[in-house]
Amino acid sequence: TGAGNDLCRPSEGGKLAIVAVASNSSLCGAFNVNVAKAALAQASASENSCIIAIGRKMADAARRAGFAQEEDLSQLIGKPSPDSASAFADKLAARFRSGEFSKVVFVYNHFASTARQEVVEEQYLPLEHSGGQEDDCALSDEYILEPSAAGIEETLLPQVLGLKVYSVLLDSAAAEHAARTVAMQTATDNAQDILSELTLEYNKGRQQKITAEILDEIARRIVEQRRQFRVADLLRQMLVDVLKHLLQRQVDGRNGNVILAHGDDIPGDQLIDQTLS
Repeated sequence: TGAGNDLCRPSEGGKLAIVAVASNSSLCGAFNVNVAKAALAQASASENSCIIAIGRKMADAARRAGFAQEEDLSQLIGKPSPDSASAFADKLAARFRSGEFSKVVFVYNHFASTARQEVVEEQYLPLEHSGGQEDDCALSDEYILEPSAAGIEETLLPQVLGLKVYSVLLDSAAAEHAARTVAMQTATDNAQDILSELTLEYNKGRQQKITAEILDEIARRIVEQRRQFRVADLLRQMLVDVLKHLLQRQVDGRNGNVILAHGDDIPGDQLIDQTLS
């Protein structure tokens, strides 16, 4: 059962491999940031570690922190598939068996609910015995296995490791969609609030403009009416002066009376007042 035991015992002197799974894009809240913080914190706690980033956002964060990336694994989270997950699991197992990695840990967002995603750190390699024994994960001799324990391990272990990677990718993808949904809903609510505030401000400004235009029109008409009144007063005064002048010429110079056509005479000032009235 060498193949199984190789994956159950950590190798000495190897690196701590941190497989961090994030998203290829943003607009999903703190989804990418939380994974990056957890992965970098675990890497800084180890003297010999490396980060294998799955997802462009995680790869960018790892490069900024000084962890070079050997290959682009964004397609794993972009379109998760059992075949690509199995191929990636085989690479990890081979590097673990070769002694390059002493331990492999997955860091990803676990889908707890639509509103909650939890950052999880799970040990991938070495395999842990279900009973908690770390010295050996071989089966007890009490079991009769066909064709053999080694044959079963050789067949099942790659499938188990591939399914584990595939389940991590699917879990992270589900958490990403949930985080994006919440982030977009929050953004939509904020946009609606801003739109309501802007609409209110627009209506206030429009009402103030209409009120100002009405006041300007009223003021213009008042000024125009006053101008018309002044012109009318001026014309009336001119008419009064003309009538006075004409009537004064018909006033008798001796007694100040106006001689009418029928022979009667009245005082000139009284005739002027009657004419103007």
